[in-house]
Amino acid sequence: MIFTILLLFSDDKTPPYYIFPIQPGQQNHLSGSMGELRGSHFHGGIDIKTGGVEGLPVYAAADGYVYRIKVSPVGYGNALYMKHPNGTITVYGHLKDFNPEIARYILDNQYQKESFSIELFPSSSQFAFKKGEQIALSGNSGSSGGPHLHFEIRDANEAPMNPLKFGFKEVVDNIPPSVSQIAIVPLDAESRVFGKYETYRSGIVGLGRGKYQLDQKVKASGSIGIEFTGFDQANYNYNKNGINKVELEVNGTLVYTHDIYKVPFSHNRYMHVFTDYEVWLHKRQKSQRCYQADGNRLPIFPRPDLKGKIHVQEGQSYQVTLKLYDSFDNQSTVKFELEGSQVMPISYRPSLGISVEDNYLIVNTQEDKNTVESCFYVQHFEEGQLPSYSNQQYQTYIWDLRKGLPDSVRVGDQMFYTHFKSTVPSQQAFHYFHKDVEIAFAHNSLFDTLYLQHQLAQDTLTVNQADIPLFRSIEITWKNPPLDRGQKYAGVYYINRHNRLSFISKQWKGNNISFKTIELGRFTIDYDSIPPQIRMLRKSASQVRFKIEDPKSGIDSYRATLDGKWLLMHYDAKRDLLWSERKDKTQPLQGLFQLEVKDKQGNRKVFEKRF
Repeated sequence: MIFTILLLFSDDKTPPYYIFPIQPGQQNHLSGSMGELRGSHFHGGIDIKTGGVEGLPVYAAADGYVYRIKVSPVGYGNALYMKHPNGTITVYGHLKDFNPEIARYILDNQYQKESFSIELFPSSSQFAFKKGEQIALSGNSGSSGGPHLHFEIRDANEAPMNPLKFGFKEVVDNIPPSVSQIAIVPLDAESRVFGKYETYRSGIVGLGRGKYQLDQKVKASGSIGIEFTGFDQANYNYNKNGINKVELEVNGTLVYTHDIYKVPFSHNRYMHVFTDYEVWLHKRQKSQRCYQADGNRLPIFPRPDLKGKIHVQEGQSYQVTLKLYDSFDNQSTVKFELEGSQVMPISYRPSLGISVEDNYLIVNTQEDKNTVESCFYVQHFEEGQLPSYSNQQYQTYIWDLRKGLPDSVRVGDQMFYTHFKSTVPSQQAFHYFHKDVEIAFAHNSLFDTLYLQHQLAQDTLTVNQADIPLFRSIEITWKNPPLDRGQKYAGVYYINRHNRLSFISKQWKGNNISFKTIELGRFTIDYDSIPPQIRMLRKSASQVRFKIEDPKSGIDSYRATLDGKWLLMHYDAKRDLLWSERKDKTQPLQGLFQLEVKDKQGNRKVFEKRF
């Protein structure tokens, strides 16, 4: 049937091209917005709440046809993709069920291909719908965190656009964005904030609706960048959504702007240089940059010539205004002053040791004198250097790694070893060879130049710091890693900041193991000899349900048969659930049932029972 649009559009002379895909004509609420900053990507489209329930009718947003269907235990789960006469594409994700004709088409193909996960491309005449016709039911499939409809409007090149810019009246928002923190960032070795080469995170003072200021004047010098942490909320909704548009002005002149209206999927990982990746990794906060960092190639800058870097000179004052906009153009403003002043660092108690920040090696020490000279040993020469800044107790030395890679640094009686191995350029393929490891970088693996470090300590291989993001994966070959047991159950695992392990690979080549990783940091060899767990939850005349788990390497595959013939088992990976569906619904689930489950290490478990 065709849904009749009521109420909200009854006074419009020209009906909109799209209708809202769920509960059209009624007020709806969002749990996710376009461009919202997620763990590893920009959120495409919007997430529409369904009141915590599944099974609400989902309608075609415009005339068109289904050109792509995807069923997966992760990602968008059950998803439909429609093409429309105006060249756009709409996407409907996390569905529970499909239109009956589509469902039969999917089921036939699943049995033909003997696979639950499937991607299909029907012809343009196969599943054509008018605007407002029901195409599916909302659900919670795939990597959904709760019942909702994921909805996108894409351009002809499959880049998601902001659906809230298409005039939908079902979402009401007249609340300006909220700001929780402003960060002032020194951008090169000569720059300082309150006398230090460290990011200063300022408290915020609210002045009323959408108006903020910092709790003090910021003293700085050199090249400075601004970051903010914030969120947007809509009326009658407590979810924290994204902020789409930003403008940064200095003394009344625009120096930076971005607008997250459209982000191609291929650009999603640029989010890691659009934000401060280290802050996300350690604090799970998205500190959004208001300057273009090296390696950021996002197509969201209306004025790409405006880089956002503020050049602060001694004795000058800079009035900074940060304007934030949501999808409905509600605006918030943060105002503060930068004072050009080179001051001695206050409250100066750095983390002692060495670290790498962009192109610089930072050495923090504690000595009785503030003028202790350091010595940087670089291949065949050494160079002395006084502290870049200090007080009576602590000293900070900054070395530009573009001058060379020190293998060690001496400060007084202290010696620091850096483990630098090579300079890896971005935007070109690079292959690194060493007696312990080989590392292959694709031309697009890096956002920016990488100063490669690695070391072996007992059973752990460390490659740089985890807070350096990669754009695309690299391939590492670990040569002759230490083994307590044989290779059969051994694999490479990544060690995260909480010392938890996640399986990567069991690809052995002789005594070496190779693996691809999208993360730098720590890797180890660990073992999984325990097969997956299979537990039958319940059995009815037409269906059987199971829970399958593998706490170590994780589930890799499963296969079910009934009297030797393949049986479809739906899989919800987030809940570890399997449930059966017969192709012929009139036939009871009777016969010899077998379920084989394998984990990623290759361990196998079989459940067998006669029903």
